[in-house]
Amino acid sequence: MPDVGDFPGSEEIPGTGGERVAGTDRWTFTADRDKIRDLLTSGDGPIGKSMLRLVLKAEGSAKHRCPVDTGRLRGSITHRVEQEENAVVGVVGTNVEYAPYVEFGTERTAPSAFLRGGVDEAVRTLGGP
Repeated sequence: MPDVGDFPGSEEIPGTGGERVAGTDRWTFTADRDKIRDLLTSGDGPIGKSMLRLVLKAEGSAKHRCPVDTGRLRGSITHRVEQEENAVVGVVGTNVEYAPYVEFGTERTAPSAFLRGGVDEAVRTLGGP
Protein backbone atom coordinates (compact mmCIF):
# COMPACT_ATOMS: atom_id res chain seq x y z
CA MET A 1 0.00 0.00 0.00
CA PRO A 2 1.44 3.40 -0.89
CA ASP A 3 2.39 5.83 1.85
CA VAL A 4 0.14 8.88 2.28
CA GLY A 5 3.08 11.08 1.41
CA ASP A 6 3.16 9.44 -2.05
CA PHE A 7 -0.06 11.24 -3.01
CA PRO A 8 0.35 14.83 -4.15
CA GLY A 9 -1.87 17.21 -2.22
CA SER A 10 -1.99 15.09 0.94
CA GLU A 11 -2.62 17.17 4.02
CA GLU A 12 -1.54 16.65 7.59
CA ILE A 13 -3.62 17.27 10.71
CA PRO A 14 -1.21 19.07 13.02
CA GLY A 15 -0.68 17.43 16.40
CA THR A 16 -2.61 14.24 15.66
CA GLY A 17 -0.36 12.20 13.43
CA GLY A 18 -3.27 12.06 10.99
CA GLU A 19 -3.12 12.74 7.28
CA ARG A 20 -5.81 12.92 4.61
CA VAL A 21 -5.11 11.03 1.42
CA ALA A 22 -5.36 13.52 -1.43
CA GLY A 23 -8.47 13.23 -3.55
CA THR A 24 -10.18 10.84 -1.13
CA ASP A 25 -12.21 10.93 2.04
CA ARG A 26 -9.72 8.59 3.68
CA TRP A 27 -7.56 9.55 6.64
CA THR A 28 -4.66 7.63 8.06
CA PHE A 29 -3.36 7.91 11.59
CA THR A 30 -0.14 6.63 13.06
CA ALA A 31 0.47 6.11 16.73
CA ASP A 32 3.78 5.76 18.47
CA ARG A 33 3.69 2.62 20.62
CA ASP A 34 5.71 4.23 23.42
CA LYS A 35 3.39 7.26 23.50
CA ILE A 36 0.35 4.99 23.72
CA ARG A 37 1.92 3.01 26.57
CA ASP A 38 2.77 6.25 28.38
CA LEU A 39 -0.77 7.52 27.83
CA LEU A 40 -2.22 4.34 29.32
CA THR A 41 0.19 3.84 32.21
CA SER A 42 1.25 7.35 33.18
CA GLY A 43 -0.22 8.93 36.27
CA ASP A 44 -0.59 12.10 34.19
CA GLY A 45 -2.60 10.43 31.42
CA PRO A 46 -6.39 10.06 31.32
CA ILE A 47 -6.31 6.65 33.02
CA GLY A 48 -4.05 7.94 35.78
CA LYS A 49 -6.32 10.93 36.33
CA SER A 50 -9.38 8.67 36.44
CA MET A 51 -7.60 6.42 38.92
CA LEU A 52 -6.81 9.45 41.11
CA ARG A 53 -10.49 10.50 41.10
CA LEU A 54 -11.46 6.93 42.02
CA VAL A 55 -9.05 6.62 44.96
CA LEU A 56 -9.93 10.09 46.26
CA LYS A 57 -13.62 9.16 46.22
CA ALA A 58 -12.86 5.78 47.84
CA GLU A 59 -10.75 7.42 50.56
CA GLY A 60 -13.48 9.94 51.35
CA SER A 61 -16.16 7.27 51.44
CA ALA A 62 -14.01 5.01 53.64
CA LYS A 63 -13.40 7.87 56.08
CA HIS A 64 -17.13 8.60 56.17
CA ARG A 65 -17.92 4.92 56.88
CA CYS A 66 -15.11 4.39 59.40
CA PRO A 67 -16.27 3.98 63.00
CA VAL A 68 -14.68 6.56 65.29
CA ASP A 69 -13.48 6.24 68.84
CA THR A 70 -10.33 8.38 68.98
CA GLY A 71 -10.18 9.29 65.28
CA ARG A 72 -6.80 7.62 64.79
CA LEU A 73 -8.07 5.04 62.30
CA ARG A 74 -10.09 7.53 60.27
CA GLY A 75 -7.18 9.96 60.15
CA SER A 76 -4.82 7.25 58.91
CA ILE A 77 -6.78 6.35 55.77
CA THR A 78 -4.79 7.50 52.75
CA HIS A 79 -4.50 6.93 49.03
CA ARG A 80 -1.81 6.77 46.39
CA VAL A 81 -1.59 6.16 42.65
CA GLU A 82 1.40 4.19 41.43
CA GLN A 83 2.73 3.66 37.96
CA GLU A 84 3.87 0.11 37.38
CA GLU A 85 5.48 -1.16 34.20
CA ASN A 86 2.21 -1.69 32.30
CA ALA A 87 -0.43 -0.44 34.69
CA VAL A 88 -1.71 2.37 36.83
CA VAL A 89 -2.54 1.11 40.33
CA GLY A 90 -4.67 2.89 42.91
CA VAL A 91 -4.28 2.05 46.60
CA VAL A 92 -6.53 3.08 49.48
CA GLY A 93 -5.67 1.87 52.94
CA THR A 94 -4.32 2.42 56.42
CA ASN A 95 -1.27 1.33 58.36
CA VAL A 96 -3.05 1.22 61.73
CA GLU A 97 -2.45 -2.20 63.25
CA TYR A 98 -6.03 -2.77 64.42
CA ALA A 99 -7.65 -1.81 61.10
CA PRO A 100 -8.20 -5.43 59.96
CA TYR A 101 -10.16 -6.16 63.14
CA VAL A 102 -12.43 -3.18 62.47
CA GLU A 103 -12.76 -3.97 58.76
CA PHE A 104 -13.43 -7.71 59.09
CA GLY A 105 -14.73 -7.93 62.66
CA THR A 106 -13.82 -10.33 65.44
CA GLU A 107 -15.68 -12.92 67.48
CA ARG A 108 -17.09 -10.07 69.57
CA THR A 109 -17.54 -7.28 67.02
CA ALA A 110 -19.29 -7.12 63.68
CA PRO A 111 -17.28 -6.18 60.58
CA SER A 112 -17.59 -2.57 59.48
CA ALA A 113 -16.21 -3.01 55.95
CA PHE A 114 -15.31 0.68 55.83
CA LEU A 115 -12.52 0.21 53.26
CA ARG A 116 -14.32 -2.33 51.06
CA GLY A 117 -17.52 -0.29 51.26
CA GLY A 118 -15.65 2.89 50.36
CA VAL A 119 -14.10 1.32 47.29
CA ASP A 120 -17.42 -0.24 46.24
CA GLU A 121 -19.19 3.11 46.57
CA ALA A 122 -16.50 4.91 44.57
CA VAL A 123 -16.70 2.37 41.75
CA ARG A 124 -20.51 2.54 41.68
CA THR A 125 -20.51 6.33 41.75
CA LEU A 126 -17.75 6.97 39.23
CA GLY A 127 -18.31 3.93 37.08
CA GLY A 128 -15.98 1.03 36.76
CA PRO A 129 -15.76 -2.74 36.59
